[in-house]
Amino acid sequence: MRHSISFLFFSALSFLLCVSPSSLKAEPVRFFEGSFEDLQKEAKTTQKYIFIDFYTDWCRPCLMMQQSTFKDDSVGNFMNTFFLSFKVNCEKDTLLKKKFNVPTYPYWIFMTPEGKIQYQYTGYADALFFLNRAKETISFNPHRYRYSLDPQNPVLFKAYLNEFARVFPDSAQKETEIFLNRFPAEEWVKTPLWEITQNYIKKPESPVFQMIILKAKTLLPIQPEIRAFALTMLSEEHIRVFKSMNHDALQSYKNTYVSVLNSLGLLKHPKQAYEDELEAEFAMRQKNESLFLAISQSLLNDYFSGSAEKYADYSVMAIQTFSGENAFQVAHEWAKKAETLEPLAMKPQYALAYYKYRAKEYASALRYIEKARIYALDIPQKNSVDELERKIKSKIK
Repeated sequence: MRHSISFLFFSALSFLLCVSPSSLKAEPVRFFEGSFEDLQKEAKTTQKYIFIDFYTDWCRPCLMMQQSTFKDDSVGNFMNTFFLSFKVNCEKDTLLKKKFNVPTYPYWIFMTPEGKIQYQYTGYADALFFLNRAKETISFNPHRYRYSLDPQNPVLFKAYLNEFARVFPDSAQKETEIFLNRFPAEEWVKTPLWEITQNYIKKPESPVFQMIILKAKTLLPIQPEIRAFALTMLSEEHIRVFKSMNHDALQSYKNTYVSVLNSLGLLKHPKQAYEDELEAEFAMRQKNESLFLAISQSLLNDYFSGSAEKYADYSVMAIQTFSGENAFQVAHEWAKKAETLEPLAMKPQYALAYYKYRAKEYASALRYIEKARIYALDIPQKNSVDELERKIKSKIK
């Protein structure tokens, strides 16, 4: 019987961890109404875990948890499925207060159905933090216990976090932030914390990432690994923002983007230039031809008037994205301007080759692509040349 209960229990757990909160009935945490002895009996019978909340009427953090955390839908759904929850007013029930050696309030513990304490915590917890502790109790990780005995040990934390991240990947960054904040920020970019920072700090809005960027200039010369970490983070956020095509997200990303480049010493133009470039890309991805051409022309006039590379880049972007006659003509003008500025460079020749390809002037396109090959400086440029050449030749056949 016990084995069948355990099987059903963990099957239900697997189901709940995969089901979105919106598909479950929303309700707050239900607290057991009987005595503590009745609670223990019920837990052993149902094989549900036990949660105990020790509180007082005058404790403000206790009240905050009761009004927010315990009323959160995701917390309620999980706790009511897998736990028997129990409240102890420590001003009235001094026996249980003494039994569990309650130090202050709020104080809460998670226990196995047999009454073994798995996790204990003092202080306020929001819904996400609380829910993760509850889930962790169910899939109890022995690494957590060893880490809890030495909470500043990076080796123990890594062992714990590797297991934790497999169960709660979306919460691994928050757990890492809690750990790293036990150390001075300067230590985050040094061995042995740097490996942890790189592996689990994934979003630019993370306070850890923001602090690293804030202190980047004080770490000059900036370590190459910090520069690579920050630029990789920006690249991933760039992909996320433009995949969502949410303009509010873009506005937030602008500030992060400029701030990071500035801290890394990579800001070569006025802030507005970088923000406008992001707006131009957004317009391009929206297929908004007139807005893209307007922003791009303004950028080229105001900030990049002497840059053959920029003229060529915007020319290719316009040709690849838009089919309108106006965009086609403007792109041609930009490509010719790029060649005028720098005739012995790959990008201007490539832009003209692309224009001729789209104009179906394939013989002329091949001549320009051969020039582009001569001036190609690296493997990515050579690969671009090869790809366009294949397209052109496929049309000639």
